[in-house]
Parts: sequence; C-alpha cells; structure tokens
Amino acid sequence: MGFAPCAPCRGMRLLALSLSGPRSGPRRGRRAADPPRVPGPAPFKRRAPARGRARHLAVFAAILTGACIFAVVTEGGRTTRSVRPLGEQIDDIATIAGFGLRQINLTGHRMTPDTAVFDALELSAAASLLRFDGAAALRRIERLPWVETATIERIFPDEISITLTERKPYAVWRKPGGDVLIDEEGRELGPAARAHAGALPVIAGDGAALAAHALFRNLESYPELRNRLVEAERVADRRWTLTLERGMRIHLPAMNEAAALVRLMAPRRGGRLIDRDLALVDLRAEDRIIIRRDPAESASAAAPRY
Repeated sequence: MGFAPCAPCRGMRLLALSLSGPRSGPRRGRRAADPPRVPGPAPFKRRAPARGRARHLAVFAAILTGACIFAVVTEGGRTTRSVRPLGEQIDDIATIAGFGLRQINLTGHRMTPDTAVFDALELSAAASLLRFDGAAALRRIERLPWVETATIERIFPDEISITLTERKPYAVWRKPGGDVLIDEEGRELGPAARAHAGALPVIAGDGAALAAHALFRNLESYPELRNRLVEAERVADRRWTLTLERGMRIHLPAMNEAAALVRLMAPRRGGRLIDRDLALVDLRAEDRIIIRRDPAESASAAAPRY
C-alpha cells in the first residue's frame, strides 16, 4: 500500500529544490539529449538578374555587328582600303539585308515632271530605307510649283509610294517674259500652253496675280459679263481695266469695285451699257459714268485718273 505525501510536504520539497538551484550537468550514467532539429526552408539560390543578361546580349550584338561591318569594308579581311563615309557603309549593309531602295511608285501627277520629283527625293544621299529622310523629302516635293500636297509611304523592305495632289490653274498671267499659269492664290505654276489660251481668264499688270481672285469673285454674280471678258489689266496695282469682246474697255475704281459693277449691269432706258456699241465706260467716279463711242476718243481719254 503506497503512501501519498500530504500537500504541506509536497510544498516543502518544491521549495527545497528551488533553493538548491539548477543542476550543473546531467546525472551520472545518463547522456544529455541533443536538442531537437527544427526543419527549415531549403537554401535559396539567387538567379542572375535579367538586366545583366540583357547587357550581355547587347554586347554580343554589338560585337556581331562590328564583325559584319568589318567583313563588308575589308571584303572578309582579304583586302584593306580607304574607309568610305559611315552612311554609305550603312546603305551597303541595308542593301545586303534587303532594305535598299529598288522601286518608287509615283501617282497623282499630270503637270509635274517625274524627274523633278526624283531630284527632290535626293536618293544619292540615301540609298536605303534605313537612312531615307521622308520628312525632308516631303518638304522638298511640296516646294515644287505644281504640287499642293504630297504623301510619302514607306513599304518595306525596298519600296516607296508617293502620291501628289496638284494645284489647279486659275488664270493666265501675261508678263513681259511670257505667259504663265497661276493658281487661285496667285502662285506661279509654269509657262502657259496653247491649250489654256481660251479656257482660262487672262490677266495682266503688276500685282494682278494676287488680286485676281477678288475680281473674279465679284464677277461670279454677272456670268454674262464674265463670259465676254477678254482680259483684265491691273493698273498701278490699284484698280482694274476690263477689256470685253468687240473692244469695249471698262475702267473700274480702286475702291467699291462691287458697287461699280452693279451700276455697269443696271438696266437703263437705252439698254445696259455692255449691250451698247461703246468704246469706253469709265466708272471711277461715284457720281457719274463717262462713256465714249469713238475708239480714237477713247484712246485719248485712256490716261487713268485716280
């Protein structure tokens, strides 16, 4: 039969053990237990950064490119020669790679010569698509007289497509050096051919090209007068003198040109002035109209009054 110590006895024993302190080592005859091993994460292997790999690839590509350039310049290292400009060597490499300019398509032109467009491209300075400066070529093409707008499209690997929109001739300007065509803005387009002689209005005088659009805009309200017009002459770059069929001359004022045309085309008791057999109609004065029947008398009064 066992004996269980009472509660006061157990307390005295625990107090004695606490006062005696921890034991300095294991009991004799027993081996100290090894501390338990705690499983940890597997060792981490750091990968080489992607930036480093990209740097290595860039170095390798540069070395390979240099080797290709050396092979082209020295014919595989067999010969040595004076080095040409870098741009020409780039064109050679681009041509070997299939990017040399071999075809040019030109559309939309009728009055602009092909040679003028090809000269504006300056292909001698860039023989491949890699070095072709499309923006600079476009500016040169749009400076050509007949060209209003142009577009340049690169078609890889070896083609360029050019589309032109040309200006429309508006009038024939008679100058001392010969007749030239102008557009609506007064820009000179080129020499006038015989085909334009009867199809376009004729103007003359200094400053006529820039002032023609305003005159013909006023004449749009009077198609009969516009159809009878043979020539419009700009006088001192201030006013117009119109020459109609059968030789009638009409002096318009420097100001209020539209109002003067209303007076000219107004119905009268003897008929409109343009329907009469007159040599001169002078509308420069606002309060009166001067007319001449005799051509000789008209010539003597032809000196302009301002």
